[in-house]
Amino acid sequence: ARAAAAAVVAAAGAGVKPVMLSVCDSHVNFECPSVCESTSSSDKLDLMGGLSPANDKQCEDACRDHSECDGFVFSESPKQCWGVKGPTTEVPDWADLRPLSGVQLGKCSAPFPADEKNFNTNANERCVKPSPYLPGPQQTKFLSCRSPPWGRCGLFGDPHIHTFDTNAIDRCPTIPGKRNTEVLQAVATGVHSLIQMPPSTGSDLLVTGRFGAVSAPTVAILKGLAVQGSFIGSGELVVEIQGKNDPGGMGAVQPTWKDASGIRHEILKRDVANKTNTSWTDEHLHATLQWTSLNLVDVHHGSSSSSSSTLRPVWTFHFKTESGEVFLRVYMTWQSDTLFDATISMQKDHSHDQEGLCGNFDCIPGDDGKNATQQESYKISDGGLFQFIDASTGRGPVSPPAATELSGLVEGCVAAGVAPGLSEMCAHDISRLGSESDKKKDDIDDIFNSYKFFGSNRAVTPSKRGAGCGHPNGHR
Repeated sequence: ARAAAAAVVAAAGAGVKPVMLSVCDSHVNFECPSVCESTSSSDKLDLMGGLSPANDKQCEDACRDHSECDGFVFSESPKQCWGVKGPTTEVPDWADLRPLSGVQLGKCSAPFPADEKNFNTNANERCVKPSPYLPGPQQTKFLSCRSPPWGRCGLFGDPHIHTFDTNAIDRCPTIPGKRNTEVLQAVATGVHSLIQMPPSTGSDLLVTGRFGAVSAPTVAILKGLAVQGSFIGSGELVVEIQGKNDPGGMGAVQPTWKDASGIRHEILKRDVANKTNTSWTDEHLHATLQWTSLNLVDVHHGSSSSSSSTLRPVWTFHFKTESGEVFLRVYMTWQSDTLFDATISMQKDHSHDQEGLCGNFDCIPGDDGKNATQQESYKISDGGLFQFIDASTGRGPVSPPAATELSGLVEGCVAAGVAPGLSEMCAHDISRLGSESDKKKDDIDDIFNSYKFFGSNRAVTPSKRGAGCGHPNGHR
């Protein structure tokens, strides 16, 4: 085990992403304040054969003795213990989503508040409070040298960012403000580091987002995204949306991939005329373009129909290590001629620190908040990566709209089918369209559809624990 650990350290020092080993001295090295029990977050493992564990240590030992167990959940009252591993439940028509090699933290539920008075009882959000109230398990603990969990960073609208450590979209069993997981509001145009590993240079992995503007400099949106670094063989992916004066015309998307040999390829072009599904693969990247009328969250829940006849392009990029393991997935949706929404799904790397607007991925949501001044420190030079953005377009800090202005807009977003956890972000975006006379129905519908893509308003089903709340927090 010591020799194996030394090999991991040596690989890390050489700038190569280490391969996860199946055998080593396991111990708890990562604890997350979440409960992983849904089939979209994990596969549950029976560790105790129906017996009640005496304590947390007995649950940990049982997980260590189970070759498939990546982590475990222990409950003191009532005493429960189960193991977790990566989810294997497939999503129809979306094989790129699962299975995963580790637990998907973005689909785990937030812990119940110790004081039941803090449980979210807002009727519009339909969280189901158990009676009698049983807080149940509060943490999922992961073993070292087993498959690490995956986290998810989402960029929505103008752009709102929820980090790897926050469940900002989920308003059950408590609202984000009660558990210090409010969404991060990006406040400036320009190129920002979303993931920077190591934090000082980003030489191993650097994911950057290009925030631009539409017509008004007070509205910033995601216009482009790039991925590069030694972990992907010094490859370089660039995806950006073009404007009306650019070669492809308004809304055109032509991703490019520079491979390990330095050859740049044009891949997965947005072909509006033919709407062709296509793919690209080499040793470090597997990419697909899929046209769909379905929201992926509906696909995830088994739906095979859609109320929309509009086909929307979705790009999926899977990045592979030298050994062929997928450790990073990027999903981008074309929402209109002017913007993308994106989700970054990444496997935790215990041997490397990281920073960026997507957070430090330490499972502590309270240390991810960044005000306008702090966000400036994550603005970087793009090194000529992005070609189609007017660098002179600026944006200053945006003051949130008044509560009275938001109230009606939030209700309108929910009524349009936006998940309650996304409704406040949706309302913020609509408020920035201007006065009532300036707001156009098509623009409002674009915002509705953008948020519905990542989470729809649906009924809530209690969990098997006798307690439950809906988690309309997207599909990845």
